[in-house]
Amino acid sequence: MNFVGQIVPRFTTTDSAISAAHAALIDRVGEVVVMVHSQAGQFGCRAAQNRPGKVKALVLLEPAGVGDPGTIEALRGLPVLVVYSDFIDQDAR
Repeated sequence: MNFVGQIVPRFTTTDSAISAAHAALIDRVGEVVVMVHSQAGQFGCRAAQNRPGKVKALVLLEPAGVGDPGTIEALRGLPVLVVYSDFIDQDAR
């Protein structure tokens, strides 16, 4: 039940609620490695930026976004792995 309690529907108006839920989960669990995929990329980065002492590594699988550019300094020294598939050259971004 605790796991389901942190799930928030994905709407653009719920970004802050999603980030708050991730921060609360990290606070409860302690040191973590965050691994996210696709649209969750921005939330994984934000989690690492919001809890720099607790997130020990960040793994982004084909992220559709990244965290807050204004707090990018929080990621300094953090191990980060970003993986894209074999069709990256076809992506408009």
